Amino acid sequence: MKLLFVIFLAGTLCHNVFLQNNNLSEITVFTWKEAKNANPDTIYAISFKKNKLKQVPKELSNYTKLIYLNLEKNKLQELPENLDTLINLKYLNISKNKFEIFPLVVTRLFELKTLIANRNYFQRIPNNIKYCKALHKIDLWNNPIEFFSEGFFELENLKELDLSSIRFSPKHHKKIVEKFGEIDLKIDAPCDCMD
Repeated sequence: MKLLFVIFLAGTLCHNVFLQNNNLSEITVFTWKEAKNANPDTIYAISFKKNKLKQVPKELSNYTKLIYLNLEKNKLQELPENLDTLINLKYLNISKNKFEIFPLVVTRLFELKTLIANRNYFQRIPNNIKYCKALHKIDLWNNPIEFFSEGFFELENLKELDLSSIRFSPKHHKKIVEKFGEIDLKIDAPCDCMD
């Protein structure tokens, strides 16, 4: 019995160290099939990658301890409004889906540090993105984004920004480079065909 307690205590301490250091490589990522029958308070990472999802399961909002969520390579067009119950979420991947409008609920994930949203179809990033003050990394590669709202330029903690394969006008390109030129910025040359 003492051995079980020691193992439990060690697991708890390791988890707390992970939470403090935000080291995603030290966390167990569960599939939804594995996670849906577990106690939501024991699950910190779930991957729905390549599940052909058209909707996120409603029950996901019960997993409030989640810090990692991968929804990559599905058929999602929207995220549920109750996704903002995932108040501890630090990593979100919604890449290669069918989003035509940037999911506004993402702007209510205030602890989010990494947002991977490449290869979708949205043209604008909402002004409310400014509330995601913890964001360190954003990957928007290959989205047809026309311009960014002023709120985007208020993200002071960004360290990495991928805007590859997006064409901006010289004026907007200059504004992006002036604001984010000191961080790890991936951006193509401006398009002279735009105003």
